[in-house]
Amino acid sequence: MDYRIALRSAENSLASRLKRSVVLGRRLSVGIALGHVSYTTVDGLLRDADTALYLAKEEGPGSYRVFSEDLHASALSRWQTENDLRRAIENGELLLEYQPIVSVASGEIEHFEALVRWRHPLRGLVPPAQFIPLAEETGLIVPLGRWVLAEACRQLQVWRAEPSARRVSIAVNVASKQLVRPAFVGEVTELLAAAGVPTSAIVIEVTESSLMNSAAVETCLALHALGIHLHLDDFGTGYSSLSYLNRLPIDGLKIDRSFTSTICSDAVNASIVKAVVSLAQALGIAAIAEGVESDAELRELQRIGCTNAQGYLFSRSVGGREAGAMIGVTSDGSRRAA
Repeated sequence: MDYRIALRSAENSLASRLKRSVVLGRRLSVGIALGHVSYTTVDGLLRDADTALYLAKEEGPGSYRVFSEDLHASALSRWQTENDLRRAIENGELLLEYQPIVSVASGEIEHFEALVRWRHPLRGLVPPAQFIPLAEETGLIVPLGRWVLAEACRQLQVWRAEPSARRVSIAVNVASKQLVRPAFVGEVTELLAAAGVPTSAIVIEVTESSLMNSAAVETCLALHALGIHLHLDDFGTGYSSLSYLNRLPIDGLKIDRSFTSTICSDAVNASIVKAVVSLAQALGIAAIAEGVESDAELRELQRIGCTNAQGYLFSRSVGGREAGAMIGVTSDGSRRAA
């Protein structure tokens, strides 16, 4: 029998058994290396099966992967990126950029969102989509996230040394793996104290999916008790549940750009944005629209009473010096000349 026909039959049987294992409460993943590939040693066969198993586990329980050359190339690239990212965190290859979040009513900057960037020595600027998910999967998000918080606190210290910028704050995205760590609250407190900035100067942005863990919820409650503001990021795109708004002292809802970018052309999305803004108003919290790129979108947000907005209409993310200039200070904290 042609091995490809046999493989399809084996795959169908295996897929059926894996699905049953999940139903029965087992969490099985399988990596497969086929004997038709030329192997000179057993170790090579086991190595490739292990590679397939590693990728199968990433897909969740009841998954399997069959080793192939393409799979090998993908795993090798991933392994290289993981090692490079680990080195980047240690060697200072990361940097923060800041995107302003403005008042819809006045247009004034109220705070900034910190966005991490990676300047690879050979590949140049690596898009966040290529390393943030990897960092979360491998656990590197913990040291990376600590660096982001430390750098945001350092930048706040610089900006807030100038009286005109003492009310500025920075929003930082925090992943679930950071929130569930018992030491996280103490680390945040320590970093803020070392920089000499108040807890009210930091906004922690969390996603709905990260709040499915009870430990993460407890961490958020502890952070808010310290005076740190909490924003629910990408509201409406994750595991939405209004119970979060009842259980947690959320200070703001961030409306995903997938809704705001079509607010003038899609009646359904426009209704969703209006509903979120109305909900925020009823709760007495901020509604922040992401991805605003046109005057028409801004006018519609003003009409429905949205609190804040961010997007290319106001500014792309910029370095600390340029962001400081937006609020009247230079990178060393001195006031700009009038």
